[in-house]
Amino acid sequence: MNEICKCLTNCGNVALSVLDTTALVQKGIDIHDLTGADAELFGSLLTFAAYLGGTLKSERGSVSVTVKSTEGGSVSVSCDSSLHVRGCIDGSAQNILSGGTLTVISEDGYSRPFVGACLMEGGDLNKNLENYFRQSEQVVTFVNLGCKIDGEKCLSAGGVIGSCLPDAPFAEVENFRLKAQGIEDISSKVCSAGTEKFFRENFGGEQLSMLLPEYKCNCSRQKISQVLKAVGKEDLLSLISERGVVSVHCHYCNKDYNFYEEDVNTLF
Repeated sequence: MNEICKCLTNCGNVALSVLDTTALVQKGIDIHDLTGADAELFGSLLTFAAYLGGTLKSERGSVSVTVKSTEGGSVSVSCDSSLHVRGCIDGSAQNILSGGTLTVISEDGYSRPFVGACLMEGGDLNKNLENYFRQSEQVVTFVNLGCKIDGEKCLSAGGVIGSCLPDAPFAEVENFRLKAQGIEDISSKVCSAGTEKFFRENFGGEQLSMLLPEYKCNCSRQKISQVLKAVGKEDLLSLISERGVVSVHCHYCNKDYNFYEEDVNTLF
């Protein structure tokens, strides 16, 4: 199941999202052949990207998240306003979480993109995501995301993210924090109950909407063709003469697009 249940809780003082991203995480780890801690980190960041996608206001909007380690590893995930989530990982989770930066780029398709970043401190991804909101967006936000992996199978992925509205009373903020951070094995509980039921039983309040994210890459042969067209016919034919083919690899879906001489002639 892939669901984002968007709600208002704690007397309307907290904008809450309850997420179940098990199916899209499974597709992501299948595409990239991930297991163990690498799959858990990748799944949690895909879930975070789905959440950010659910906050986009523009139909042309998109958001990307990159965690880059000083050890050389990185994870990049992104989501658009259609809630198409995708990502890629380079390196091991241990190295990626050992230190570095977390960067979020949000675009509305019209104006200059917003770029926020924070230093990664320690191996707790949820704490680092909370630090990002506090440092870069100045929003008090509590994050409790989880991803349970057994071999190559995603047993559950999801959790809760709640942002406190301006001027929210301290008592309501603290009450929500204790609830959100106190739920152990969060992804299993959300996924077994369903997002709406979990929200009703654990928080209560007003449900605003239900969103349906999915793992889907936005690449296509047509888009790649337009990129290659900018290279120029002569240079493309020269590459084909040397290598027999021009091949473009998409890191998000692990698909290869091959272009031969007849394809280039047709393109131009």
